[in-house]
Parts: sequence; C-alpha cells; structure tokens
Amino acid sequence: MSSKEGDLYHQLFLAYKGSHADLPAQVCQKNANEIWKTAKEKLKNKEKFIGHINDVIRELKVKATKNKATMLSYFTQVIKCADESCCSPPRSALKYVFTDTFMPPPCPILQTPSKLVVPSLLDKGKSKFSPLLVRLSVNLSPSLEGFKQMPYDFFCPSVQSDLKKKVCPTCGIYFTSHRSVQMHCRYVHGKTVQDHCETRVRPQRLAARRANELLCIVRRYETSSEDADWLDEDEVDASGLTIPEPSSSALQVPVMKESEWLANPWTEEQ
Repeated sequence: MSSKEGDLYHQLFLAYKGSHADLPAQVCQKNANEIWKTAKEKLKNKEKFIGHINDVIRELKVKATKNKATMLSYFTQVIKCADESCCSPPRSALKYVFTDTFMPPPCPILQTPSKLVVPSLLDKGKSKFSPLLVRLSVNLSPSLEGFKQMPYDFFCPSVQSDLKKKVCPTCGIYFTSHRSVQMHCRYVHGKTVQDHCETRVRPQRLAARRANELLCIVRRYETSSEDADWLDEDEVDASGLTIPEPSSSALQVPVMKESEWLANPWTEEQ
C-alpha cells in the first residue's frame, strides 16, 4: 500500500469511527477493512477506486454530522457521542427520551372525530402544537412531499418560502441559510448547488460584512417580517446601499493577564 493509499485508508477509518461512535474501535477497523477490500476487488482502476472511497468517506461524514450536531434558526443542538475519547460521559438519560438523538421538530396536532392528525400547512388554524412528551408519544408526521426528512422549521410561517433552498438535495439535512447548504454540498458531497434564483438578491439594507460575504436584511412581504442571511458579494445587488466596513476589533484577539482571567467578577456587600 502506497503512502497516498495509506492516508486514504486512515481517512476512511476515522470517518467510519466518527459515524459509528457506539461501536468499539476494533469493530470499526474491521468494517473499514471490509469496505476497502470489497472496493479493491470490484474496482481495478485506481482512479475509480480512489473516487469510490472518497464518496464513501463523504457519506460517512454526512452521517456523523447528522448524529453529532445541528444548527437551527433559534438554537444549536450538539449531542455527545458514545466515544469517550471524543466526548465526556453523559450526565443524564436524555438519549433515552430522544431516541432519534435530537429534539423532534414542533408539530401541530388536530383532533378529528375519529383520530389525531397533523394538519396541512394551509389548514392549521384549529390545531395546537403539542407538548414535548405528547409529541414524543404520538408518532405522527406530516406529508413531506419534496423533503427527505422533516425540517425543524417545517411549520414556521416566516420561513416557508425558503425551506426547500435551505435543505441539502442529496442527504436532506436542514440548514438555517442557503449559504450553509452551499458550503455543506461543496465540502461534504463534492458538488455545487444550483441557486434557486437567477437574479441577485436585493436586500433592504446591509448589516455587516466579513471577507467576501454580506449580512443581508431581507423583507418577507408574505409575513411582514425581516430575515438575515450571509450571502456572497456576487449574489447581492448592493447598488445604492451602504456597505459596512468589517470591524477591526472583531479580528483582534483580546490579551488578558492570568490574574484578570481568574479574578472573581462578583463583589461581596459589606
């Protein structure tokens, strides 16, 4: 095995171990060996073999991402894995409550004469969002036409027009911005996402700037609300708008003395 193939195998093993944190390292190595051996037997062409292994690594990284963390519009969920070399032992039995690892998306429930149903997006006026424990005990889900899995903000009215372009078309992971979807597809799946609009975005104003990105404030007329999203400069029509300069203080790392860092911020009343 050449040094290049050795590095590739090491990446395969780490990706498999990261996506199967509940398995012992010996089992992960055995399964990674089996993937490698099977690919070697089927793909005699070296370039096709390397391409196939890279595809497997990307798929494993996607699985690890799904199992480890998710970023939502209002909060971020980070879950401890079973690998103690990666995460400290859990301090609660939360994983026994959330069997799918993450908190489930909020879902309205409507009582009909015969059963409980999940209303459609156009018919949820008489329904109510169920408490968490009821949501977990009642196994109901809406029709997910056009989605591989239910986005967390599926019933959030202010993001309905942007839901599909914030979902990865390959694996179905939901992100809080179209920019995050593009980066995910580029670095995980090795492909680019076709933009959903052919024209550039015209924001109401620009709130901030970093590198080649602008924080755009866009007006949602269907909900009379504003939304913020980081977009590349070439995706934004900024004519006539004031482009803020990046803050120099944001790029500076504060230097503190150890005594200042360890000092008690509270004072006792006399």
